[in-house]
Amino acid sequence: MNHDTRRQARWAGHLHAGLQRLGRGKLTVLSDEIGRLGAQLERVRQLRLRLMTCLERGWQAAARDVRRELDYTLGDIDRATTQCDQLLRRNESTAPTPRFVFDELRQLHDEFDEIKFDAEHAMLSVTTEPITLEGIRLGRFEIRLELGGHSDADPASFLRIVALEPNPASCDSTVTHPHVRDERICLGEAAAPIQQALADGRVCDLFILVRSVLQTYNADSPFISLAKWDGRPCHDCGYSMDDEESYWCEGCEHDFCDQCVSCCRSCDQSYCKNCLRDCAICGNAHCEACLRRCRACEESVCAECLKEDVCTTCQEDKEHEDASNDQGSDSKAAQGGGNEDDPSDGNGNDQSAGRVDNGEARRVEGDDQVAVAEAATA
Repeated sequence: MNHDTRRQARWAGHLHAGLQRLGRGKLTVLSDEIGRLGAQLERVRQLRLRLMTCLERGWQAAARDVRRELDYTLGDIDRATTQCDQLLRRNESTAPTPRFVFDELRQLHDEFDEIKFDAEHAMLSVTTEPITLEGIRLGRFEIRLELGGHSDADPASFLRIVALEPNPASCDSTVTHPHVRDERICLGEAAAPIQQALADGRVCDLFILVRSVLQTYNADSPFISLAKWDGRPCHDCGYSMDDEESYWCEGCEHDFCDQCVSCCRSCDQSYCKNCLRDCAICGNAHCEACLRRCRACEESVCAECLKEDVCTTCQEDKEHEDASNDQGSDSKAAQGGGNEDDPSDGNGNDQSAGRVDNGEARRVEGDDQVAVAEAATA
């Protein structure tokens, strides 16, 4: 037996021990699968809350993303339900023998150029060739099968997908492949055959199936679609945008989608909704630079609603006040007939003329009386 054969035999022994630890009864596996189904139902509840938030705030683009993720999650629930049904009817798989595992390892060397085994952590890994999907280079991936410390209900829990030449989505660095987030792969419809391959000890088939998932793009259920791989997220709702969908806010200097951006009615520059304020008079949205403060009421108003630093409302109030004051003065003048300084009698007749006439009469009468007295004396 040469060195490579002895090494593969040791690996086979460790793998066989790890697979035996996974060989539990179908009722235990069924219990774990039901737990996974419960987690998916909780995910549906969370997505519902996200969808309600999007609808309340008018985030139509983000709502489409949530609906797509909800559609996939409901499909995953359907698959989990089918898996539970199969577990109820399926006999336990026959535990693989050490010789069977040894043959699987030899076959694995024929399929992959680079294979590693970590006995301490019971981990077997292979490296794929560089993967390119729809013109986007994603690089090589290391597929790790970890047999220690996991439940065998979800085959994805045993797998880690490590990007060796990462080219992650520009809006989420944790997504290194459309179906890989945080080094965890979404197996989709391949979950059931991969789980069966693991239960049977068909290690080579398991790695081939996972590689097939990495080499395939499912446009219906990606974490980030390839069409938006080089896009950027909306700073408000997180919707992934390409160049044609993004708008730059001149205020906070972030990118926004068309649902989260507006424009200033005065300068027509694009701004996010948080960087715009309504004019206190007309109610139209304006940027801070296009608003002025009324020196009377100190409200922020636009240029169309401001004249000589006073808003139109304050101007109208001042005009009404001046008009009221003028009307009060005229009324007071009209009612002033009893004033001693006013020569009129209240009926428009001048009393001063009468007083002059009476005085003149008394003076003439006095002169006549003097003349009579002088004549008598003579």
